[in-house]
Amino acid sequence: MTSREHSPQAQSTKQTAKSEKRRTQILEAAVQQIMADGMTDFGLRRVAARAEIGLSSLQHHYATLNDLLNAVMGQIIAKERNILVSGTASAESDPQTAFANAISLLVNRWTSPERTACLPLVWAEAQRNRTLAAMLDECRTDQQRQLVELLRPCHPHLTYGQLDQIARFVIAGADGHAAGGNRDLTAEANPDLAARNLATAARLLAESFDPVAGPGRFV
Repeated sequence: MTSREHSPQAQSTKQTAKSEKRRTQILEAAVQQIMADGMTDFGLRRVAARAEIGLSSLQHHYATLNDLLNAVMGQIIAKERNILVSGTASAESDPQTAFANAISLLVNRWTSPERTACLPLVWAEAQRNRTLAAMLDECRTDQQRQLVELLRPCHPHLTYGQLDQIARFVIAGADGHAAGGNRDLTAEANPDLAARNLATAARLLAESFDPVAGPGRFV
């Protein structure tokens, strides 16, 4: 081992990477525990056992159950915040297709067992946790901005306010799909059909707006 590998900076970097890996391991185990049993008997000992580490090792990173739950919820929100960023990174050349793909991502995220199990808990906790509520609001705002950017080339004649209205409509529709339940083969039970219907509704809403002439529409 070289002297550089023995340096305080190298040791600190190595320790940071090790701690980050352990935190990821713990959070994954916590999510798996929620997915398996919900919040029934959810506790530090159960998560530690699922992560195959000692309780003291878990508490080194998350001292209390509240600390762990906040970390889990923060991770779920971060994934929600990045769903459009990661999913549309290599956007289609056709703007309409790119926007339709974004809608599909928002609707189909509910097919993920992790989100189905954890997001309702995040929303419920946000009712009494201002920090968590602010994180959710920021996540929603980011998604709206991302949708507006995808909408601009589809409807260049619309103002930012009009595009933002469509973005809000799309997000509300995607969230509404999650609350619809599984009823036969209706749109509520079929994410792909729901996404297509929502894309059509967004296009019709855009076409209902009167064109606004002049520069500075997106200021």
